[in-house]
Amino acid sequence: MSWLGSAIVSNILGSLLLTFVYGYLYLQNRNRYMWIWTLGWLAYFARFCFAYLMMDGPENVLLLMANQLAALISGVLLLWGTHVFLEKRLPRQWLYLTAAVVAWIVIGVLGRFSFLAVTIPSFVFLGAVYVWTGITLLRSKALKGSEKKLLGIAFIAWGIHKADYPFLRAVTAFAPWGYAIGAILEFSVALGMLLVYFQKMRLEI
Repeated sequence: MSWLGSAIVSNILGSLLLTFVYGYLYLQNRNRYMWIWTLGWLAYFARFCFAYLMMDGPENVLLLMANQLAALISGVLLLWGTHVFLEKRLPRQWLYLTAAVVAWIVIGVLGRFSFLAVTIPSFVFLGAVYVWTGITLLRSKALKGSEKKLLGIAFIAWGIHKADYPFLRAVTAFAPWGYAIGAILEFSVALGMLLVYFQKMRLEI
């Protein structure tokens, strides 16, 4: 298996593990935000499954569209779940922008637009989603301590990394490293989310 294939498989296994962990925590307490986060990690897992299926075969527009949409949906679900966790309303602007980007992905893939034309708007938006999630956490007065800072900074770093995907994905030598960096940031975010979750549970008890 190539380095790229190994990197994608590691992301598949990691995101699947996170889906099970978050799903288990949801079953324990039935918190709405935990359910939304679980769906977010499930979409993230699906994204890498689609990426793996596309790796060696001929170009498949349905798989490409599914990959792009799964990545987008995952980020928006993590954003939504974070707002629910913080007991804040998700601004409607994010929903309108999400609908516009979904439409762009569908039109771009079916219209056979170039890779950059399809991915730049979607991944720049996705990067903005993660950065905004991090800023929202850092500004929150409901959370205290280093856990909040860790999670906020991890989300911002992940967002910046997401935004560079369209430019670095085509660089064969860098692609495996990009997935590896993404996996590190993914687990940093997941760990931070668990830390603030347990902090909140401790305060409620």
